[in-house]
Amino acid sequence: MANGGIIGPENITSFGNNTITSFTSSGPVTTQPGTRVAKILVVAGGGGGENQGGGGGAGGVRNIEIPVSGNTSYCAVVGGGGAGSAAPNSYAASSGTGSSFGCYSATGGGYGNQRNRAIAPGGSGGGGGGAYVPEGNPAPSLLGGTGNAGGYSPPEGNPGGAGSPATTPGFVNASGGGGGASAAGNPYVDARNAGDGGDGITISGCYPGAPVTAVGGGGGGGANATSPASGGAGGLGGGGAGSFTPGNGTSGTTNTGGGGGGLGNDPGSGGTGGSGIVIIKELNKASGKWTLDEVYNYRKEGQWTS
Repeated sequence: MANGGIIGPENITSFGNNTITSFTSSGPVTTQPGTRVAKILVVAGGGGGENQGGGGGAGGVRNIEIPVSGNTSYCAVVGGGGAGSAAPNSYAASSGTGSSFGCYSATGGGYGNQRNRAIAPGGSGGGGGGAYVPEGNPAPSLLGGTGNAGGYSPPEGNPGGAGSPATTPGFVNASGGGGGASAAGNPYVDARNAGDGGDGITISGCYPGAPVTAVGGGGGGGANATSPASGGAGGLGGGGAGSFTPGNGTSGTTNTGGGGGGLGNDPGSGGTGGSGIVIIKELNKASGKWTLDEVYNYRKEGQWTS
């Protein structure tokens, strides 16, 4: 029997030698002849930080094991980060773009939300904007954007944190942090202090030698208020910090999919989301027992080395 006579599910044998290939820009890769199983990390671009609003959400993160064919070309696509919006009159941060490996995709991070904009879902959602109530009008929704827009299991990301409700007419309140791969964005602390971005994941143990050590951290939101006030910190994995005033929100780190930090107040702009990354690890994986014919064939092909 092909699985050595063992009753039960048959595992795929793979001789990929744990070869790791990292893509910081789009391109092709050809698997080794003996590779049958790969571990892939697909990280989309992070969302941009909003003017007087929340931090961008991290790009979606897919860290999964997949079947592949040996000696076959696959295409890796690396998504870019979304733009941050500029003060004083632009409220147009954009979401990140998706990344993929073959037919496996991750969704770009949602842009940071602002009090007058629709909430954007994403791989991870952007942080909610703080309320502004001119002349006592009712406050709009302050929720962060939803995560896992691709509907994957396990989820590719988490929602953004909520912004602060109104306190005084004419006063713009603190925003929420963008969601990260392993945690939701944090909501506002109080009316003057914004929430931190949600954390991403550390990858150095699984993908040694990769150009980054962690991915998928959401950006911190901006706090637009009279001093003292503070922007939120970026999440672990490349999230950019939010600003108060003056100064720009910090951009997400390149090739991490981290969200950009929100802008607290004029002048300046929200941070740009970090670009994504795709990493392929061609696995060595044994099925348990082999027949003598299988051992002979593997040695003949040069795939069995010990």
